[in-house]
Amino acid sequence: QKSFNEFDESFVLEDMRRKEKKKAEKRADKGKEVGITNPKIDEFIRREDGGAVIVGERQWIETRTRTNSQGRTVTYYIYHHHDIILVSIGPDGNIEWNARVPKEQSTTNSNFGSSYLSAVVGSSIFFIFNDHPENMLYNGDGKLKNMSYKENYVALVEVDSDGRVFRRTLMNEGKGKN
Repeated sequence: QKSFNEFDESFVLEDMRRKEKKKAEKRADKGKEVGITNPKIDEFIRREDGGAVIVGERQWIETRTRTNSQGRTVTYYIYHHHDIILVSIGPDGNIEWNARVPKEQSTTNSNFGSSYLSAVVGSSIFFIFNDHPENMLYNGDGKLKNMSYKENYVALVEVDSDGRVFRRTLMNEGKGKN
């Protein structure tokens, strides 16, 4: 038995910047395909009931080249590790839910401190990643702040067995310390 469900448009558009969202909505209105960009599957977590959760992350590397004032060509790389995407598949092979953990991590010439760590505890999946303190209150509207090394903020996110996302502060040792 095969099961294929496209992400619904509201899930795809969720957490997009206004400009990206408008562009995607225009594509959808024209009947063109709109999807999640740059997905990479990281994990396939088997559940005790025979189902599974697929975990992926939007990630890509951008190459930029410029010429400096001395006429030398300089190439640098921007590593992007953005939203974590989860898809829960039931024991019958049907998709039960999908969830998104919004995050924005872009670094130049180094991948250090990017991406996430995950752990399954009971029926929940926990994610730990470097973040920006202002993202703690992010409600899905507007732009996320890029992670901050200066403010040394680490997020702990739980995705429960129903796909609900709960965000907490694990460590906040920077300027915004409470």
